[in-house]
Amino acid sequence: MTNLLLMIGATRSFLNASSPLAMMALLVVLTGASGHAAAVDDPPGSNGVKSDETSKPPLKPEETKETKDAKPSGSKPSRLAIIHADIETVTNGTIRRGVVLIKDGKIEKVGRNVEVPADAKVIDAAGRIITPGFVAMNVARVGIGAVDTQNRQAKLADSLDPFDRQQKFCLGVGITSGCVQLVGGFGFRFGRFWSGQDLMTPEEAEFYGLLHDETHDHAPGDPVCAVCAATSYTRPDIAAIMGTGPSAVGFGLPTIPGLVQSYDHADFPHDHAATADRHSGHEVVDHGHASEEDPLEPFPIPGANQDARPLAHAVLKFCYGELNGMLVKENPFYYLPASALATPLQRYQWRRNLAKAKEYLQTVESYEKSGKKGPAPRRTVGEEFVKLVKKETPLRISASKVDQIRDMIALAQEWDYDLILEDVHEAWVIANEISRAKVRVIFTPRSLINPEKDREKSTGSNPLISGSLEKAGVPFALGTLGNSISTVGLAGRDLTSLPIEAAFAVRGGASEATALAALTIVPARMLGIDDRVGSIEEGKDADLLILDGPPLDYRTYVETAIVNGKVRYERAKDRVYPVFPRP
Repeated sequence: MTNLLLMIGATRSFLNASSPLAMMALLVVLTGASGHAAAVDDPPGSNGVKSDETSKPPLKPEETKETKDAKPSGSKPSRLAIIHADIETVTNGTIRRGVVLIKDGKIEKVGRNVEVPADAKVIDAAGRIITPGFVAMNVARVGIGAVDTQNRQAKLADSLDPFDRQQKFCLGVGITSGCVQLVGGFGFRFGRFWSGQDLMTPEEAEFYGLLHDETHDHAPGDPVCAVCAATSYTRPDIAAIMGTGPSAVGFGLPTIPGLVQSYDHADFPHDHAATADRHSGHEVVDHGHASEEDPLEPFPIPGANQDARPLAHAVLKFCYGELNGMLVKENPFYYLPASALATPLQRYQWRRNLAKAKEYLQTVESYEKSGKKGPAPRRTVGEEFVKLVKKETPLRISASKVDQIRDMIALAQEWDYDLILEDVHEAWVIANEISRAKVRVIFTPRSLINPEKDREKSTGSNPLISGSLEKAGVPFALGTLGNSISTVGLAGRDLTSLPIEAAFAVRGGASEATALAALTIVPARMLGIDDRVGSIEEGKDADLLILDGPPLDYRTYVETAIVNGKVRYERAKDRVYPVFPRP
């Protein structure tokens, strides 16, 4: 601009001349000066003006001033400090008016005399309580879609849904991590059998007494569970063996004691269109029958075999809005339903698989000692059995009655593997035996069963089970009445009632410290992730809750939930649960 004024001053003589030539010269000078000024004052690359070689390159379309001025993410760690709060560390007591310093998603320091860096973002939590995030042992349909568990090439990460709104409900009650049961995406559903997806043919279902029969007072189309095949009646001939009731007949026929027996193959309705004569040279369809060498054969299960097949699980973090860091661990244990080891045949198969796993490990050890000469040993059993006998993963199975609990403990001690028992309603009767066996348990304080007649003092549920287990030194985690989030039915009976179960555990005789551990560090240990979550310690993941009251008080709300060092839930902003002050 200065150069422009000088040029204008130098041409004032032309204005005085008032000649056409002078006016033309003035126009030439002004045009050149304005172009020079634009080149000096305007930023490079703006308004279509070409910058010189020494100018900085223009901003990329995706860049903004903030991203341009910001330093690279790796050059400076991001810090978050929570100050003036009472900290329940779970493993190291309570810190009054302490500080938790978070760096790059990890707990950097925790204590009372922690210096807060000047560049840290500060959350003043005066009057609040900080606890570790809660860990749920039974979760379904949260953060994940249908998974094709039959496809070995399928990746679990492809089914994760970081924007699943259900995560907000979990975070709102303090659940930051959960063991999610993977549901196969290949035709299973609850309700009726339906065309094209039947687990049984009509003939097979009729054989088991699962379909309408003209001789029974049973409405056509009675709902039949597609997973357990339970219906509202049973055929008289089967009822004579199993009794009556909705649970008497089902997909688990061979898992009920007393049903392991011989049967005539001619009585079973084969698919004759698909099965050819063995002497015709055509392919024969295998229906999963036992070999002729076995003197005893169970009733066949259509579409299944007698091997105990575990249900797949994965440990997820509910870091809403971000996929990175969501998947923590796959298959943290070998999970079986209670009916999977109920019959002698099933236990025989279980022992045989464990023996194969031990034999395989011994062969591998000998192979390595020999300098790996010759072909490598071939594994003849599932990898999950190898991990089980190596104690890399525990067996998790339901055992409600005293006899069931003792049977599962005896099997675990016979083959030396770790054991987690759940739904242990009668564990209060033999709490000391469970403690001596070093078995961990999962139970729901509000899940109750009735005692047997005239045996009220040694059977059934006991409201004081939590106190009995704590006194005996049995580590326990808490479950809920429902493993998913429901917006129908009675409130407080789904996954979001987990903190309420801890309050009921206190009512049953457990200390508040033990009940809080049953929500945090104990389930983390069962899942094998206690090196990352479950307590507030330096080096662990920053999965924290800021509460407006005691953690086991039913009136307490989660004000803020932090997962992997980032705020994932804020009660006032997300408004998942009511927002009003405590009474």
